[in-house]
Amino acid sequence: MLKFRVLGGVGEKGRVGFEILIDKKRIVFDYGVKRKFGSNVDEVYPMEPSGPLDFLFISHSHLDHVGAIPLLDFSYIVCSKPTSILLESQVRNWMSVAGKLLKDEGRYKRFLESSPVFKERPMDLPVKIGRSGHVVGSRWIFLKKYSFLYTGDVTLDSPLYTFDPFPKADVLVVDTAYGIKKLRKREELLNLLDVKDKRIVLPVPEIGRSQEILVKLLENGMEPVFVDENILKGFEFLEKHESTKVRVDMSGINSSIPKKLPYGIYLATDGMITSGTSKILFELLKEEKNTTFVITGHVEEGTPGWKLLNEDGRAISFVWKVHPDAEDLLKIIDTVAPRVVIPFHSRREDLDSVKCFLEKNGSKVLIPKKGEFIDMEAIL
Repeated sequence: MLKFRVLGGVGEKGRVGFEILIDKKRIVFDYGVKRKFGSNVDEVYPMEPSGPLDFLFISHSHLDHVGAIPLLDFSYIVCSKPTSILLESQVRNWMSVAGKLLKDEGRYKRFLESSPVFKERPMDLPVKIGRSGHVVGSRWIFLKKYSFLYTGDVTLDSPLYTFDPFPKADVLVVDTAYGIKKLRKREELLNLLDVKDKRIVLPVPEIGRSQEILVKLLENGMEPVFVDENILKGFEFLEKHESTKVRVDMSGINSSIPKKLPYGIYLATDGMITSGTSKILFELLKEEKNTTFVITGHVEEGTPGWKLLNEDGRAISFVWKVHPDAEDLLKIIDTVAPRVVIPFHSRREDLDSVKCFLEKNGSKVLIPKKGEFIDMEAIL
């Protein structure tokens, strides 16, 4: 028996969480938050699971997948070593920016004071786990007995992180963050940034596409005038804990915001301009005409990054691919050959087009209602 329940993340960006009942075990895959400032708590957190967990699987350490973990009761956490190390800083980050949206602050404090048990594999459940290419430590998981594959966030062709090919599976829960869009090549971003008489600010996460973008800039002789020190530390962390496709000399890169703010490229964190050096630069440069902000990923409605892009017209968007686009989705389907596909990370308004696209290409698509248990054996 395998029963599957959506706690969050289907028909929306953020707050990813899935509950699975198998072999008298209760498991949750990821448990994140949605950084929807100005909303109420119910719009930020996933639903609660139906009881205490045997274990929690974390695909990677980004807030939309881990921000709500302190609210769970679990015996242990299954994740990669890099993810286990990064988890505490992500939880602290959410506590620092959530404000009134922080739910049950006491549980967050107790989580940070505790010493969770981390394992790289479940103790008594046959699984296959592989690298998903999304960020340092990111993983997919395959439940062998039930032929069930959860991709987590996945990037097939990262210029930096390694992707391990998926096995075939009957059930595929797949990242469809870009809907059915065909994205531009990453190298095209360099053309936007090759400007001599402007400041170009790229707000990015500390870990993930920030390191990819920095590598591409340095490979093309476009050294930024400023790189947030956390991005550089993230690169050091990556080289220490996982193999990388390329190695770049980071010595000599400036990690202090220049006093005179010269023209050039600024790599700052975080990606939604809610904290850190991106928020500092935004306050310093928001009235400067010769400054452009380039948003390279998802920005949640209501955040400064979203307002800059959608209300102020002071930013441009270039999506740096860190999820599957339409071509990648077809490659995944061809490889996995699933009998049922469950898409997640798509906005509600994109779900119909994703469903239609996948069904036209021969897939049976299931879009579960949030909170409803589904008997996957009955579906198959």
